[in-house]
Amino acid sequence: DAAESYVLSAVEAALAAKHDSLEAVRSGLGVEAMRYLALVQTDLLWKAHLKNMNYVKEFAGLKAYAQMDPLTVYREEGLKYYDSMLVSFRQNTVYSFFQYQAKQ
Repeated sequence: DAAESYVLSAVEAALAAKHDSLEAVRSGLGVEAMRYLALVQTDLLWKAHLKNMNYVKEFAGLKAYAQMDPLTVYREEGLKYYDSMLVSFRQNTVYSFFQYQAKQ
C-alpha cells in the first residue's frame, strides 16, 4: 500500500504541475486541453471499435458452424473490445495531455 500511495501522489503531483503550466499560458487552458484531447481520443477509438465490431459480426456468424450461439459470441467479444477501448482511452488521453505543448 505504501508503494501504491507513493505512485498515486506522484501522479497527482505531475498532473497538477502540467495543469498549472498550461494555466500559466492562458486561464482555463488546462481543462480545455484535457477536454479536447479526450474528445479526439473518443472519436478515434470509437471509429476503431465500430470497425472491430463489424469483424466480430462476421466472426460470430462463422461460429454458428461450430455450434456456438452467434449472439453470445458477439456479446462476449464485443465486451472485450469495449473494455479494451476504455483502457486505451484512459492511456491515450493521459499520454496526450502530458505530451501537449501549448503555443505561447
